[in-house]
Amino acid sequence: MLAWSLSFHNTIGFYRVTVPLQPALAFLVLFSLVPAVLTGINARPGRKSSTHPPLSLTAAVLAVFGVLLPITGFSYFGGYSLTETGDKPVQLLVLDRTGNNGVPDIAVTFWTQQPSINTLRWDTGTSSRVISESIPVSSHRFILNDLPYDAEVSYQINHGEIRRFRTPPKGQPLRFAVASDAHFGAGNNRPDLTAKMLRQIAAPQGKFSLFLFTGDLVEHGYNDFHWQEALSTVTSCTSSIPSLFAAGNHDAIMGGLRRFQDYLSTDNRTGPLWRRVDVGGAHFFMLDREWNGDGVPPDRKAWLERELATIPPDDWTVVISHAYYYASGGVYGWYPRYDDKTAIREIVPLFEKYDVDLVFSGHAHQLELLQRNGVTFVICGAFGGIPDPPRTYISPASIWYAQGQYGYVDVTLGPSAEVIFRDADGKTLKALTVPR
Repeated sequence: MLAWSLSFHNTIGFYRVTVPLQPALAFLVLFSLVPAVLTGINARPGRKSSTHPPLSLTAAVLAVFGVLLPITGFSYFGGYSLTETGDKPVQLLVLDRTGNNGVPDIAVTFWTQQPSINTLRWDTGTSSRVISESIPVSSHRFILNDLPYDAEVSYQINHGEIRRFRTPPKGQPLRFAVASDAHFGAGNNRPDLTAKMLRQIAAPQGKFSLFLFTGDLVEHGYNDFHWQEALSTVTSCTSSIPSLFAAGNHDAIMGGLRRFQDYLSTDNRTGPLWRRVDVGGAHFFMLDREWNGDGVPPDRKAWLERELATIPPDDWTVVISHAYYYASGGVYGWYPRYDDKTAIREIVPLFEKYDVDLVFSGHAHQLELLQRNGVTFVICGAFGGIPDPPRTYISPASIWYAQGQYGYVDVTLGPSAEVIFRDADGKTLKALTVPR
């Protein structure tokens, strides 16, 4: 069971940050050896059956626990991982490739519990197309390519509702919203406020071109009930605004990555978790950092540096990841949750070297604005998850901080970047202008 649980994507990060589990893990490893050792002693050649009966009893009791413990674990996690709770609604997901007009391709995705064949009709006002699936599948993905700038696109699945979205403007400011840490299914989250903020972002008067989510959409990624609630709620926004989702530690834990890829993947579960998306003169980098303390694989670090080096100096460079870099905080749950020394040592120097403008993250359930060596860091982990306690450590990079406040970030990239923190009612909490 231990080998099985540690084999999942990034689950080892859970053991690293949950300090009491570390001695417990060592105990379980030793415990797994005790029944075997006692049984060996009990069965040694020449041993009389009446010798040391308590030793036989101890071995038997420990063996019972040794059998029940993994069975219980497999039943709990395995049962949830095999449970499917019904169809998942439509999402518009931004791909990391652009069409002939320079606009990123968009994937219309949804998931059905029973494999089915579906047809999508879509229209840009100047052209229309029909795409049909050839075989029954559960994970449905229709690609809208060669989209024009600043166009209203309508699409319809089979004979259902006609939905619409607008492509980004060309040569005009680009507006997008960023949020993190909704934690659907946690029980202590605020799904009502999450839904309220999603409605604000989706409202036509907002004219948001993109919605970026930096992770922890759900509390337990292996639990499909949490995904059902989350996707049924966010579709009110993400079926009309093209979106980018990064995986958080809660999304991916104990096999949850499979569900994240089923429901929010841009490439039928083969798409990379490290991505670059170009929207005109803005370049977005999605980095798979799910836990504070996570390092960067050498191949991914080399990829990131190569890509950053190609960005024109007058363009905007935006980084999105779940785990933060600089952050105020404290020691919550036995682990220090503030300035991430590993990330600051391994990744931040690349941000500074290649003039990254904005870095968005969550993981810390707070709103915070930080600046260091020309890079602006934004923490927006306040989209519904329970707020972190008040900080006991203040990051030297911090310039504004709000605790116990739900909200999201409204960003407009033009000649300068206008960064606005909004509360759950859409009111401005903090505004900052970042020069190009």
